[in-house]
This record gives sequence, structure tokens and C-alpha cells, in this order.
Amino acid sequence: AKLEPITVGGVVVSNATLHNEDEIARKDVRVGDTVVIQRAGDVIPQVVEVVLDKRPKGSKAFDYPTHCQVCGSEAIRDDGEAVRRCSGGAICPAQVVERFRHFVSRGAFDIEGFGSKHVEAFFEEDLIKTPADIFRLRDHEEDIRSREGWGDKSVDNLLAAIESRRTIPLDRFIFALGIRQIGQANARLLAKQYISIGALREALKNATVIGSEALEDLNNIDGVGPSIVEDLISFFNDAASRILLDDFEAQLTIEDFDTPDDSSSPIVGKTIVFTGTLETVTRGEAKARAEQLGAKVAGSVSKKTGGQVFCKAPRPNTHSPMLGHGCKGVRSSAKHFAVDIKNYTVVGLAFWNHETYGSFNRPSRKYLSSPSIQFSGYHSATVGIVFHVSDSYCFDRDTE
Repeated sequence: AKLEPITVGGVVVSNATLHNEDEIARKDVRVGDTVVIQRAGDVIPQVVEVVLDKRPKGSKAFDYPTHCQVCGSEAIRDDGEAVRRCSGGAICPAQVVERFRHFVSRGAFDIEGFGSKHVEAFFEEDLIKTPADIFRLRDHEEDIRSREGWGDKSVDNLLAAIESRRTIPLDRFIFALGIRQIGQANARLLAKQYISIGALREALKNATVIGSEALEDLNNIDGVGPSIVEDLISFFNDAASRILLDDFEAQLTIEDFDTPDDSSSPIVGKTIVFTGTLETVTRGEAKARAEQLGAKVAGSVSKKTGGQVFCKAPRPNTHSPMLGHGCKGVRSSAKHFAVDIKNYTVVGLAFWNHETYGSFNRPSRKYLSSPSIQFSGYHSATVGIVFHVSDSYCFDRDTE
């Protein structure tokens, strides 16, 4: 929702979340309404309710578009889903451009210097029609150099960045394809299951047969449900997708998935949450490292959370009992905090137990040198030290 700027909790807010069509209908929010807003979790602005007494006369409920405003295809809302989607697929320019943007994004091929404006311009001028065409842009080198805003250095950098991405791990490649419901976590699950792009394609081809072993194996992957299976089979058996994948395999080296040895990892099977700002690695890189060590990475803390990694603490808590005891930044909950000790630039202490009993007792330095400790301020609450050294995130302490 676009709002007239207003200060909420010391922050000027001009946008607030309305979530989806159902939420808008439930709250009966209309253009021109006066609304009550709050910062959910003291962070995200959201619309709480409408002040009906101030509703302008003649206001009407929002009328949702039934057709795509770009290609004119029908906008469909599937059963059980909260959003409407353009059904145009590959004929919709807006969808094609967004797929290109996803393909070159940081979590996918991560092609530096290939921003949204370049994607849109190259597509509109027919330099790229499929993502595989990106790796043929060198054939248009002179054309690109002659364009306004493109200097020799910027062209050289872009082409070099593209060439450097001709080799890519299988999980990143799967994610880059932009298959519906296949995010980084599911892409990694598929890569771990099938190891190679050839095996993956063969399995998805055989999975079209109801009752086949390939379909059973796909359904048995933990975290891959029936609707995801349907989307995977649809994508990998689509004629255009097969041509695209053949093109990729001809131009790229798609590395087999390398299964790491996580048998000695202290976080195998635990759910980890990254909080705050990562300064030297991306969130995706930190997440990938945690998953390599056998952890599951979630977006928010829940009762299943096994640990919380603090990078650059979001906001100090002036009422924390840790304040003044080496604490670089403290969350509103005393259960989670970040401390800077010795030569480690970031140290996080994450409680595997979320039930609080009594007041918090400050740990001594001798406790901080141990990867697992007990605090009397918590009822059998075990703490694991998570720290950052150079550019690598570590989850145990092998060295002092």
C-alpha cells in the first residue's frame, strides 16, 4: 500500500504490506482510505485496519485485472494460491525479461555488470532471446561497443564476467533456470539427489510415467511435494525447455554436485537462521556454507530453530544485561546476542533451547572459549559459538 509519509516508531513510513488479494478483501482496504498501521515485529510496516469513518464517498473495492497488462494473456489464480499469474509464459515479454534478470542474479549465474537495464535493452533489441544467448553476446561485441553509454572498458568487463560463468555447479544451474517453486534449497536437494545434469534430465523424462521408479524417487525427496513434482516434470519435458537445456550443455560446463562430508559437523540436522547484515559474504553464500555442513537454513526463528547466526546486529538493546560486557550489538531478546572476542570479527552465541528461566547471567571468558556451554540463567540451555574469520563462516572451533 502506498501511504502519505508518516512517522511510526521513529521511522518514516510510506509503504506498508497488504500481503495479498485475500487480505485486502478481508480488511476491505480501498484507494483513498485512512488506515491504522503498525510495524510488525517492530520492523515491517503493515496495515492493521481501515478507519471507516474517514472513508471517502463513492469509494469502490479494488477490481483485480483479469488479463496481463503486457501481453494480454489471461491472469489466472490457481486453487489454493494467493496470487494471480499471467498465463502467457514465453510469449509474455515481461515474464521473459524477469527470467533473464533471475538468471544473471547473484544467487544464480551472478554475472557482474549485467544489470536489469542491460537485460531489458538487449532483449528489446533481439541480442538475447533465451538465457543461453547471453553466452553468445561476444558475437555482438562491436554492436555493443557502438551503443551509447558503453565504453570499451565496460564492454570488456561484461564479456569477461560472462566468460567466467561458463562453469557452474549443478545446484546453482538448477536455481538459475527459474522453475516455479524451485528456490535455492530445492535446487540443492535435486542436485544432491541426482548428482549430474544428465541424470537429472533422464530421471525427469522417466518420471512422466505414472508408477515408474523415477517418479517414486522424485516424490520421496524430503521437501519436494506433489505440486513441485508437477512443475519439475512440466518444465523438463517441455519442448522449448529441452532445446534450451541442450543449448546450455553445448556451451557450459555444469559441474556434478559434490557431496561434502558433514559427518563431523556439529550442526548436522539443525535449523539455522541468519540475522542482520552480512558484510564480507552474501547471505546466499553463508546459507550454502551452512547447508554444506548439514544444517537447514530458515528465514525466521521458530521452535525448530537450532541456532541463530548474528552478523552485524540489527539494533542494540539498551536494557540488555549484556550491555557493557563486550557486547557489540544485542537483540531485544536476551536469548540471542553477538559478542566480539579475541581475533574474531563476528561471534554469535545461539541458544538451542528457547525457554527462559530466571535472569540472564553474563558468561565468563573461559566459557566463551568452549563451543558448548551451560548457563545458569537458562534451564539447561546449551549455547553454540558461531563465528566469522576472514571470509569464511565457521560453525565449530578447531583452533583458538
